[in-house]
Order: sequence, then structure tokens, then C-alpha cells
Amino acid sequence: MNQQSAKRENNAMRFNRKYFEFGLYAGIIKSVQSL
Repeated sequence: MNQQSAKRENNAMRFNRKYFEFGLYAGIIKSVQSL
């Protein structure tokens, strides 16, 4: 794997993690509001 695609893969992973955490927080807030 060359460096360029490795860097792009790393950015995608970081973005996915951020998006996943955001979804997790949104789910927690939604479940708290429904109580």
C-alpha cells in the first residue's frame, strides 16, 4: 500500500469513528428525552 492511499484510509477511519460517536451520543440523548 502506498503512502497516499494509507493516509486516505486513515482519514476515512477517523471520520467514521467521529460519525459513530456522534450517532452514539444522539442515541443516548434521544433515549434520555423519551424517559
